[in-house]
Amino acid sequence: MKKSEKIECHSNKLLCSSNNYRVDDVLFNSFGDGNGFRKDIYRYFRMIPKSIDEGIKFHSLNIAYMDILDDFNNIIAKECSSLIKNIFTNNRKYVDLNNKERKLANFLIELNYLNLDKDNGYLNIDVPVFFNSERDIIHRIGEIILLDILPYVEKTFMELKRNMDKLTSIKHEVSIKDIGNELWHQIFGYTNEYLVKSEFVATPKFKEGEGRYLQSIVI
Repeated sequence: MKKSEKIECHSNKLLCSSNNYRVDDVLFNSFGDGNGFRKDIYRYFRMIPKSIDEGIKFHSLNIAYMDILDDFNNIIAKECSSLIKNIFTNNRKYVDLNNKERKLANFLIELNYLNLDKDNGYLNIDVPVFFNSERDIIHRIGEIILLDILPYVEKTFMELKRNMDKLTSIKHEVSIKDIGNELWHQIFGYTNEYLVKSEFVATPKFKEGEGRYLQSIVI
């Protein structure tokens, strides 16, 4: 839709944004609103190149460097995923990690994927962990949710259809693709808000400057 601070602010506060960083068979996910800059792997690895390009005016040099940086970020993510799986499978104490593993653990602690139990020294995964083998179960749960909300979604689309010609964006000849994308985010976002309020799913906690979001790992 036509860009405005009012519309952008409204969309950003809805639960309709999923960030996924996949490396091999491990997926780092965060899901929530867009009301800030999340401290997750996906955003962090993409904020650094943007900061470089905005802070240093040699654009072609920045692009060449960022191409190399992407490769190193992928290596870091692979090593992080290996450490996550190792901690999940074997109880690991921070003191037992080698120097390289400690650096990775510190990075993951800062990103809130891990925490260190100061009483016993063990590292714990601080977000929900899902298995790739559980995807079928998750899809079936999704089907149950879709059946439950389908009448409300259909009603919303019918109302939109009846009032389509009254939309300001239509009058201003905004592309139907942009309108559809925005409407989808609105409907998807409000549906997720409904699921949160009905306590069907967990409530994302608000973090100052980051917005509301939940993190998880799929292995």
